Amino acid sequence: MIKNSYKYDLLCREIFIDTIEKNPQFKLILNNLNVPVIHDDFLTFNTLKKYDAIIMNPPLNNGEEYLLKAIEIQERYGGQIVCLLNSQTLKEPYNIKRKELLNKLEELNADIEYVDKLLLTNKRIIDIDKIIIYINIPEKYTESILFANLKNNKEYMTYSSHIQNDSLIEKNPIEYFPALYNNEILLGISLIKEFKSLKKYILINKNTSNYNSSNNIKLMLNNKDLTINNYIEAVRYKYWKIIFDSKMFQEIFTTNLKCEYESRLYDFKKYDITAYNIISLRCEIFYKLKQDIENNILEIFDEFSRKYCYSDFSKNIHYYNGWKTNKAYKINNKIILPYDAWDYYSNEYEPTACESEFLDIEKIFSILNGNILGNYETRKILKWAEKMNITKNIQFKFFKVTFYKKGTCHITFTDKKFLDKLNIYGSQKKGWLPPAFGIKSYNSMSKEEQNIIDDFCGKDKYYEIMTHKEEYLLNENNILKIEQ
Repeated sequence: MIKNSYKYDLLCREIFIDTIEKNPQFKLILNNLNVPVIHDDFLTFNTLKKYDAIIMNPPLNNGEEYLLKAIEIQERYGGQIVCLLNSQTLKEPYNIKRKELLNKLEELNADIEYVDKLLLTNKRIIDIDKIIIYINIPEKYTESILFANLKNNKEYMTYSSHIQNDSLIEKNPIEYFPALYNNEILLGISLIKEFKSLKKYILINKNTSNYNSSNNIKLMLNNKDLTINNYIEAVRYKYWKIIFDSKMFQEIFTTNLKCEYESRLYDFKKYDITAYNIISLRCEIFYKLKQDIENNILEIFDEFSRKYCYSDFSKNIHYYNGWKTNKAYKINNKIILPYDAWDYYSNEYEPTACESEFLDIEKIFSILNGNILGNYETRKILKWAEKMNITKNIQFKFFKVTFYKKGTCHITFTDKKFLDKLNIYGSQKKGWLPPAFGIKSYNSMSKEEQNIIDDFCGKDKYYEIMTHKEEYLLNENNILKIEQ
């Protein structure tokens, strides 16, 4: 039986079967098998239920009427039909119903299979004269009446109703996000109002509160009765989350800023999705980012020069004006970080676990390059490395990475000038370089200042720095002029 052969569909959903049977003996058998018999005559059967498939073996003398009835049922929502018929039904269309059926089968592009022999269970072959008809009626989508009425609303933005296109949204998010949001709110409010106007027509059993609460038609949200304001807040929450994940915000978020704003996502339910609010939020993030630029750079500088220098130094100090010296005041061309890209439960290589750390490094180097809105392809590169199972010399914009299963990640910086720029900026902010660094020539410096230069980079390198200041010295005034 079908019930035993196909208990679940391809999406692992349980299959439910209804049957129609006139013979009392067959009805009893079906009931014993816990298969519902919902009617006795298919020709008088009427329902609003949707069936994915109708499988039928109608009477030989008027099978065309049964198949036309099945087509009528499936045309309401769409669905499949498999029907076993006497071949004479189509070969000899002597009545109106058979002619109607032939036209319908042609219209629906039905598949017809002629069967002239049947193999029985005892391996005996008998002659038959049957046809199996396969019909697939596509699901029909009709335009919403609420949506059609909404087009007459002056607040509805007609151009955005079909802009469910990521590429178009990315090109002009400040225009499209508010338009999509506005339309969704208007549609939802129309649906809520329509539901409330229909409530008086819905049967409620007042004596059975459990039945009323669990089975009566309700629009629910977070275990509350859905109101217009609850609905608006839910849609706002969804849109702000989508906006935070969009390119226009991902390109300016550092890991810390992203965590901060995602933790505040619940509060954003108070704000509509408008161009003004999106631009204001973006300006706010830019302002915070400007404030944090120095901290972000110095954090990377400290992390790479001291925390992961693998030496015994407890402080990151140099010896200007009597301070003691150590070798942890500069970032070397290669550093080793304790980043684990292996999942030890599955023993699989997962470099995307390091995405946020690498993205922050790329952002810092882009800042040093005077471009905070860099083209970051960190995740794409890591996904490619994971797919290809590549663990060594994974090339990013400013560095390459090698993962080791022991739990370390080796980063090699490929652009020495950017590394020099970071070292100079960090050492200047820490006060480890003379205030005259990058201002005075080497020969005009005091002996003590020259000693610092000799130890930090050497006389020849300092001459190169002074000759190409724009390549080695960070101009904060230019960086803070971020195009918004």
